[in-house]
This record gives sequence, C-alpha cells and structure tokens, in this order.
Amino acid sequence: MAIVIPSVCVEMGQLGSALSRAVRSIEELGYLRAAHSNLLVFHHDLGSDELGKWIDSLTLVNPSRVFVISVKDDAADISLDVGGRCHRVSPSVILCSEVAQITVPRHRIAELPSVLRAHMLSGARIEAVILQESIADWVEHLTGALAQTVYLDSRVTAGAAQAVPRFWYRKERVIDCAWMWLTPWRDSIKQAFDRVDLRERLSAVSRIVFRMTPGEDVSLLSLLLLPGWIQGRLGLEVREVRGDTVALATENGRSVEFVFEGASCGEGELASEGIVGGISFVGRSGEPFLQLRRSGSLLEGQFEERGCWAPLRRYDGQESRELLERYFLIGASMTHYPSSFRNAVRLLEGGVLALS
Repeated sequence: MAIVIPSVCVEMGQLGSALSRAVRSIEELGYLRAAHSNLLVFHHDLGSDELGKWIDSLTLVNPSRVFVISVKDDAADISLDVGGRCHRVSPSVILCSEVAQITVPRHRIAELPSVLRAHMLSGARIEAVILQESIADWVEHLTGALAQTVYLDSRVTAGAAQAVPRFWYRKERVIDCAWMWLTPWRDSIKQAFDRVDLRERLSAVSRIVFRMTPGEDVSLLSLLLLPGWIQGRLGLEVREVRGDTVALATENGRSVEFVFEGASCGEGELASEGIVGGISFVGRSGEPFLQLRRSGSLLEGQFEERGCWAPLRRYDGQESRELLERYFLIGASMTHYPSSFRNAVRLLEGGVLALS
C-alpha cells in the first residue's frame, strides 16, 4: 500500500519550488527519496483510480521523478498538482518519488518540452510510459524529443506499427508489454526444442499452424509477434501471403507454410482479450510432431511419442501493469523483439487479415 504525500495545486511558475517542497516533505518524514530517473507517463482520460494504481506501481518498481501528462481540449490553462508516492520496502526503509501531474490544453502542447527539461533531474535518464489507446502525434514528438526508453503495449495501442520504427530511428529503446505477454509461448517452444529428437525434426518442418484470434482489446499486430519471432529464429523469408496461409522459404529454398486458424474462447482467454490458442509444428508426413496449447493458466505441450498433454509453463499475470512490474523487477530479453516486430508488420501489411 503506497503512502501518499498530499498533492498541492500550483501555477506553472511554481513547479520547481513545489517539487523542492515535495522532496523536503519526504525528508522531514524520515523517508528516503529514491528517484534515480525521470519518468514521463502519458495518458488520455484514464480514471483517477486506475491512474493512481499505475503511479503506485511505477514508483514502487522504478522510483523516479514522475511527470504524469494528459491533454484536454476543453482545459483553459495548464494545471499542475505536485505530491509524492512512498513505499515501505523493508521494516526500516521507505522509498519515495515526487510526482507532478500536468494537464495541458491542446493549444499549449508546444510549451511542454521546455517546461519538462527545466524541471527534470539533471543527468538522469529519461523514460516514457504510453498508456493511451493511440499514440498521438504530440506524444510521439515529445517522447522523441526527450526519452531514451519508451514503454508501451502494442496489444492495446493503435498506431504502434507506425510509431515503433520511428522510435528506433531516433535510437530509442522500446519495451513492449505484448512481447512479454508472449514470453511463456517463446520459452515453451525453446524448452521443447532443447530435446535433441525434436530439434532434429525441426529442420524438416513443412507447416506451422497458429490458432489465434485478435479480440476487441488486443491488436492483430501483437499476436503476429509470435509467428514473426519463429520466422526470424528459423531464418525464413516470406514469399507470398494468401489470406490465412503464408508461403515462406529458408535460405536454401526449402518451403515452409504458416497457416492461421481462428481460436475459440475455450482455448484460454476471453474474446475481448485476444486469443493465442495453440501452435502445431507439422513434419513432411503431414502429422504434427510438437503441439502447444493454452489451457487456463497453463501452457501445455504434446509430443508425438507421448500422446498426452504435459504442463510446460504457467500463464498468468498478463495485464500491462503486471508485465511492466515484472520487467523492472526481473527484466526480460528484448534481443529478438525488433526483428520479430518488423516481421509481424510485414505479415500484417502483406494481408494476413483473415483473423480480423
């Protein structure tokens, strides 16, 4: 449970002194100010309860000087509320972050970069969390002008296919919750192919069948990160997209097909959340030699010689906030994310639309 340092409403010219007062309040309470970075949090009409949960979570796992920014078309002027969030991390230690919530009228967005630069922690890294349903031009511009790392969730953020490559072009690191959401699938596949007998058969795979369906709240692009990753790991190039079938080939010309089938709500997730129901690796005989499926909170695998389903990984705690918490606490490998994302975008642009 976070300890809230009460916020104070101030005018623009008082932001610096208000942040200093928040720091003094923290120190006077005997708490430890632990901010080691600057964190920009962009949101659009997020409810106060949900926004409060995000601030609590982020300041717990990533103590920072936090600037929570939203734009309101009907706002008459820039409004500022400055306070803090503290967390007891041991019986004797309470860590705190100062928090400034900034609401800006659209016609004054251009003032934000200079305002933020003037009040950020000097020499500290700058990170941005995008909690919006779409990446507005002003968010992309402001993030590009200031941040070195961008956190988003391409499952729920429209415009990610266009914005993420532009973030990379500006040398910004992108941490995508959708990539971490698919980690249990990638880990299960890697674990399965640690078996020598299956790894030997992988060189003869002829078809990979994906059972997945995007939901109201999950984009097709984020689901395609999984076949995009498999494509990259197997060194496949797309030759043709024919609706729900994609013809690919290895460097030596061997053909492999990706086949997309719809998944039912009974395969592990609500339709509104999107479904990755299962994956089958099919050999030249036409029979699958490895199948994986989602079953409630578990991922299960079926190996040809066994004929029964064995649990491989747990699959829970997949909300954006939980995934980011996990990232800050234990990390996640993003090594293959850029190539997988680019492959997913190409599949999307090539017309893999039968799932929508």
